Amino acid sequence: MSNAEIIKNISSGWSDYRSYCLDKSSTGASIRKIKIDHPFYDLFTNTWKKEIESKVDTSKYKIQASLGEGNLAVVPWLAILNKTITDRPSKGWYLVYLYSRSAEKLYLTMGLGSFQFLQASGQRHFTRKTLLQIETATKKFKKIFSHHFDAYQFSKIDLIEDQVDFETPLNSSSRSLVKSYEKG
Repeated sequence: MSNAEIIKNISSGWSDYRSYCLDKSSTGASIRKIKIDHPFYDLFTNTWKKEIESKVDTSKYKIQASLGEGNLAVVPWLAILNKTITDRPSKGWYLVYLYSRSAEKLYLTMGLGSFQFLQASGQRHFTRKTLLQIETATKKFKKIFSHHFDAYQFSKIDLIEDQVDFETPLNSSSRSLVKSYEKG
């Protein structure tokens, strides 16, 4: 399967997989738990990852795909990490495919690890101040590398898609996490 076919299958299968992952917490609240016994899980975490690995020098680059950790992520992603810069997507900068919340949009972007800002702030959750720090760092990053790209290539991304009737609106902690991805 080609990368384009994989991307289309991920986009078309995301909603079904989200429904399949519906579960109840210990308090009875509706949550989404990652379930590995669904073909979508293998497509995203193994097939897509292996397809990208076949295109890069894996001695220099590490590929990491994520649907979340335990609970299903709001936005799935696949990162291409240059091992001389970072070994994980929580710090440094790297190429990243970011799907929007509905998986109707896919962005290939240079991302800044947002959790490095959270750790530096000593906070447990992203605040306006932390998001502003990420945005400031992103502007500096763009300025440093702007001579390599045309200005039109720096565009805003919309991962939350508030205008799309996909599901209930995100709560504050999920919204802040996704905003940190958008800012970075």
